[in-house]
Amino acid sequence: MNIEPGKFYRTREGRKVRIYATDGEGPYKIHGAVFVDGEWVFDTWLLDGTVFADRRNNDDDIIAKWIEPHPLANAKPGDPIWVRDAGDACWVIKLFSELNEGAPANCYVAATSRTDFGDLSFWRYGKPYIPGEAP
Repeated sequence: MNIEPGKFYRTREGRKVRIYATDGEGPYKIHGAVFVDGEWVFDTWLLDGTVFADRRNNDDDIIAKWIEPHPLANAKPGDPIWVRDAGDACWVIKLFSELNEGAPANCYVAATSRTDFGDLSFWRYGKPYIPGEAP
């Protein structure tokens, strides 16, 4: 894999990596950062993306290009979500069913007789939506 500055990659553990440079001094020529617990943590790698010179596996080895997860990746079946059928249609609340080939599938209309969802959060573009706020 050709690792390039300015691009994002995935570690063996599934974390997001951003690359600053690939021409650093010494054997650890790749400089970048790993996204850990909400912040970027500096790290270095060999040209092949591994952390250790003896090539033993490490959770921070770079193994693939980064692919952004679907915004509803954390939604569970039955979670209420905001959806609309077309770009200019009204937003409505439906119940999430599943992802099919990376896209939401089979969202069900929420019960119209229910007026209080209690502590449930609504999902819109992967961000929790708090009842009472505009989508």
